[in-house]
Amino acid sequence: SGTAAVTMSKGSLKGLDVVRQLFQFLGTAPPPNAGDKFDSLTAQLALAGGAMTADNLALHSSDFDLNGQAHVSPAGGLSGRAQMTLSDALSKEAQSRNRDLKLLFEDGRITLPATLSGSLQQPSVLPDMESALKRAARNKITSEIDKAKKRATGEMQKGLERLFRRP
Repeated sequence: SGTAAVTMSKGSLKGLDVVRQLFQFLGTAPPPNAGDKFDSLTAQLALAGGAMTADNLALHSSDFDLNGQAHVSPAGGLSGRAQMTLSDALSKEAQSRNRDLKLLFEDGRITLPATLSGSLQQPSVLPDMESALKRAARNKITSEIDKAKKRATGEMQKGLERLFRRP
């Protein structure tokens, strides 16, 4: 048992095909160069009773960022939760293929909550559908409220201009 801070650079995780899985989830064909490589992986690991917990897990590649936590059971099962954020370029590419994806944007990039499952040998990172739909609904509501505020402000300005133009 014990703890460790881990940093890995320029690696790959066989079966980690986040971009391909995400594009399929979004209903659009993945880019041809999607793969299992990453630029950096950092985590705070804790080992106890044959299990491993990875807190502050951060996986970065040129295509996406994944931040969250993971747990590996003594039998090797992987579970966890994370946020996936596509790169600027892939976010734009995905939206160009499906305009409705703008509802999944945060800070200019497609961002989705995800669940981790499978094993370290064959990890699976899939969007959390319930949370993704809630985020899309929240983004749509916010967009509609912003539009309504803009219209109301415009109408109020016009009304004030008419009021003050009167002799």
